[in-house]
Amino acid sequence: MASPATAHAVMERDLVDAYRIMIFPIILGSGRRLFPETPRKTVLRLADTRTLDPGVVVQTYRRVSG
Repeated sequence: MASPATAHAVMERDLVDAYRIMIFPIILGSGRRLFPETPRKTVLRLADTRTLDPGVVVQTYRRVSG
């Protein structure tokens, strides 16, 4: 994605089927929200988890149809 604004625009238009989130074992203390505030809920299901070296976790979430 080009920017958080672009990512949020794609999410708002319901164009995302899956999210792949990489978690790095580093504590920064602050940061931006991953998902924007919205009155509408999106239900996600954990579809896959992988652990890479050195301790990076990659999680794939898919939307629950319904």
